[in-house]
Amino acid sequence: MACGSGDTCHTALAEASGVESEICSVYPIGNSIERKVHKALAYIGDTHMMHSTRSTSTLIDNIGYARPDIVHINNAHMDFFNLPLLADALIKMQIPTVITLSPDFPVMNHHPAIIKRNNYNRRLFNAMFSMWDLLFVVAPNESVAKTASNTFFDATPIYVIEQTDIQSMSSKYSMLFHNI
Repeated sequence: MACGSGDTCHTALAEASGVESEICSVYPIGNSIERKVHKALAYIGDTHMMHSTRSTSTLIDNIGYARPDIVHINNAHMDFFNLPLLADALIKMQIPTVITLSPDFPVMNHHPAIIKRNNYNRRLFNAMFSMWDLLFVVAPNESVAKTASNTFFDATPIYVIEQTDIQSMSSKYSMLFHNI
């Protein structure tokens, strides 16, 4: 969407083997083994989005090299990066960041885990999100926006961009990116 409006786009993918794009640079930042380890550790210790430090460090290096105007985190509910580590780096680099939530965003929903750490996770993510001045959140609908506002993003701007029509989404994201 960003490349279609004339902006330069860099995309980091958890597993990008064989993925090439003529419209944007693609950076592989992980592999299937790391994702499986991340998923297993998260299931054991209720630590979703707190592993994969190697792939997150690779992502941070790529961001530091590219120096983008905006970082857009999509599929944040997946098991391929360490959100606290990434947030710390983006806060220090002072890069505006958009996180597009899904209904499965781990810190808003209780995922199955052997050892439950709800209070610890809540404190960690509340502290992280409250320090992230240049964070903007996109929710796919009003229900997710309300849940996000009531859990961790009470002081963060939340925009609702319905994920129905690609053209409409594209123009709304473009407008958001250009107004940040």
